[in-house]
Amino acid sequence: MKTKNIFLVLGMLFGFQAMSATVPQSWISDSDNISIEKSDEMDQLEQSYDNILETKSDMIEDVAKGKVDQKRKWFLQSIASELTIEKKGTLGVLALKGESVVTLLWQRTPESIKKLQKELYGTSSAVAEKSLDDELESNGDVVKIDSNTTKSEMERQVEPIVEATFAAGKIKDKMKLRERLMAKLTEYQKVLSELDHAPQYTPWWIYKFQFQLNVEASGNVLPFMDVGTEVRLRVEWYRIKRKTQDKSNGVISENAKVLMAMASDFSQMDELALGRNNEKRFALDTIKVALGMSAKGKIVVATVKGKVFGGVFFKREKVVDKGLDTVDLPDTLPILGEVNGDNLKYAKDNNIKMDPIDKNGDISETIYYASRDKFRKGLKKATKMAQFWSRGALKRQEKRRAQGKEIHFDLNVIELELELYLGGGIGVATVEGIAELELFFVRK
Repeated sequence: MKTKNIFLVLGMLFGFQAMSATVPQSWISDSDNISIEKSDEMDQLEQSYDNILETKSDMIEDVAKGKVDQKRKWFLQSIASELTIEKKGTLGVLALKGESVVTLLWQRTPESIKKLQKELYGTSSAVAEKSLDDELESNGDVVKIDSNTTKSEMERQVEPIVEATFAAGKIKDKMKLRERLMAKLTEYQKVLSELDHAPQYTPWWIYKFQFQLNVEASGNVLPFMDVGTEVRLRVEWYRIKRKTQDKSNGVISENAKVLMAMASDFSQMDELALGRNNEKRFALDTIKVALGMSAKGKIVVATVKGKVFGGVFFKREKVVDKGLDTVDLPDTLPILGEVNGDNLKYAKDNNIKMDPIDKNGDISETIYYASRDKFRKGLKKATKMAQFWSRGALKRQEKRRAQGKEIHFDLNVIELELELYLGGGIGVATVEGIAELELFFVRK
């Protein structure tokens, strides 16, 4: 049986300005303390959010009732929609381009799928619900590697991509592209494989990296977008989860320590992941952090557009390693940022250490070392903001069911995008910003 997943962005269809409210300024600023308790401002924001959810739910249900493609036997299985916050804090719907703050993913219910299967094929079969991991899976040209991937296995994945790219006339030097791709993949494999032997001593652990390589017509391979880029290649590296970690050499790399420090700090949001037994809720399932990499192979959090080479994904489990006190973790997080008047003043006022990046005498970027204490406070703040978005979505779902409305699509996944400030603080992403942290919630 054939089905097709179609992600339909509905933001261009309707404007919601008439019903939009403004988020508290503390949500979009470097402030540690916020409140989501009842107030006139929060009541207005909650009503606006509920109106958007209700309108979108009605639109999606109208789409679900439309004619099915009897010839191709395809039907809509999932719909994604994005909400945004303007620079001044106004909540709206993403219409063209920019950073969203919340992405809502509706998935067709198993009952609805079975009904359509019977209509199209005369019978229905068991329906395997798509997981969040399925939704986060890369599409298009993808190379998948881990620490054990051999050179020949890597070449076997790269070769069809090289041949197809050359046949399409997008590159001139096939040999150069093959060599550059293999060199870059080998470099990343070496850096990332250090993590396989790092102890997992917090419930949050890294399960994969997802990054992008960009190819110029000449065959050069870049880890970021640039003028003249012809081809994009997605690479996924999966950490091998071992039952016992190998600590024989007693050495943990600086890159591994940075990521271990993040994993440790994510425990500040455990209440979003755990909840209570049999509680209806949206639970925090996955955390993604936008990463960059310096010329020396140092992993940093990237806050500069065009310098994000990929992301690292964390999941939470109950099992932790022993001997956590033996690991000396840094008390700062490295953040790649621009060198400009505002950033330099902020760094000076907050005593933030900097490590300028010299590119042939040009210093336009630097690594700012943000406070992990500030980062942990930001994660507490993020917890409160996440509770607002997930609570509102759950209330709207339950209200529709209580009203007896027919439901073909369930809102199953919420993605919240957050900005990380140079000092380590956190706020919701605005349309003109860049999301360094993404929280993925799954309905339980």
